[in-house]
Order: sequence, then structure tokens, then C-alpha cells
Amino acid sequence: MTDKVSATGEIKTCRVHDLIRDFCLREAYKYNFQEIHGYGGGLHEDSIYDLQRKRHISIDFNNVVNFISSQPYGPRVCSILCSSREETILLPTDVSAIADAFKLTRVLDVRSIRFTRFPFYLTQLVHFRHIALTSDFKVLLEAISKWWNIQTIVIFTSSRVLEIKADIWKMVHLRHLEKNASIILCKARGGSNGEQIHTLFNISPQSCTNDLFERAIKLKNMGIRAQLTMLLNDMGGSTPFDNLGK
Repeated sequence: MTDKVSATGEIKTCRVHDLIRDFCLREAYKYNFQEIHGYGGGLHEDSIYDLQRKRHISIDFNNVVNFISSQPYGPRVCSILCSSREETILLPTDVSAIADAFKLTRVLDVRSIRFTRFPFYLTQLVHFRHIALTSDFKVLLEAISKWWNIQTIVIFTSSRVLEIKADIWKMVHLRHLEKNASIILCKARGGSNGEQIHTLFNISPQSCTNDLFERAIKLKNMGIRAQLTMLLNDMGGSTPFDNLGK
């Protein structure tokens, strides 16, 4: 069922009836598509054991720390989802446990989990296609270049500015880069390009250079985050708005 519609009449979000949801959960369990850990109560030993056969799992927020401390092992797990209105903090040891337990993970959407430091252990998961997380760090290290398959990066941070040390133009499959903070991009090195990038949120004015728009030739959605006066400042005879017009 249509839930939200954009100003142009396009469907933004949909929802399903609770009976359809219950049916989907039953079918998912039957075909090892999804396992809800902690659903309706605490963790169950049989659920942890069945994890070795699962490909997609959804972790109940209230039990996420207990789940990781139980030393799970999912050699076939491709996607991990964890969503809640509240947040929990994971220690670096817990992050390493995720990397060791789910080596084939392609999708990691854990916006309900706050990372106090850059989760370096997650760079070991080179099969990533999509990652979304919440953090306190101010720098996205060059180590994320190891995600050579990555297509979507979504970072929510408590910092007002997030500096990206990695050369995103060399991440040839990257399509969507979204942050709630103002993003400072490093300068492109060599003959790198960004032909596949479709979305950039939220770019700082100093990163809105002519080089950016020449590389991101397929850009469809863009956000610039800064004070309006910064956008109008003269930058060698031009402003970020001048470059954006190209």
C-alpha cells in the first residue's frame, strides 16, 4: 500500500498489512531467507544453530549485544539488518566478532548501532555492496578503499564535518554516498573517475569544484551542506553555484 508520495506524485514509501507481514515471516523462515533473532523474547539456542543455514538475518535491537557475545557463525549470511528507534554502542571487540562471523556479508544496515571509532575490522569484508551505520568519528579512513565492490555508503555521524580520506573516484562501483554531516572529499589522484556516482549527500562547498562535476557525469541527486554565505563566496572568480550549473 502506498504510504508517502512526493511533491511530483511519485511513490516514496510503501507498507504492507500486518497479515501480509506475518505471511512473509513464515515463508522467510521456511526457505532460510531470514531469521529474526530475539523476536518475541530472548535468544534461542536453536536459532543460533540455524544461523549457519541462513542467508539474510534481522537482529532484534534489544538482543544485539547478547547475539554477538554468543559467538555466532554465519558462513552463508549475505545481509544483516538491525533497526530500532533507540541506539546501542558496540565495542571494538564486538566489531571484530562481526567481521569474523560473517565474512560473505554484502549488505550491512545497522543504523541503530553507534560506532564510537572507525570500525576498521569491517574493512576486511571486501564483498560489501551496501553499508549504513551511525558513528561518532570525524574521518573516514583510506582503508574503505578495500570495499572494491561497494555501491552504497550511508553514514550518520554526530560530527558536523566528515572528512573522507579515501579516493572515492577509484571506487569504480560506488553509486551512492550519503552523510548527514558536511563531507570534505580528498583530491582525486591519477586517472581515477566517478562515472557511476549517482548520489552525493552532503558535500561541503570547498569540495564543489569543477573537477568534481567533470568526473561525476551521471550525478542525479546532490546535497550541499554549509552556511549560505559559504556557497556564495568567490573561489578564484567563481562560486560553487557556478560549477553546479555545469
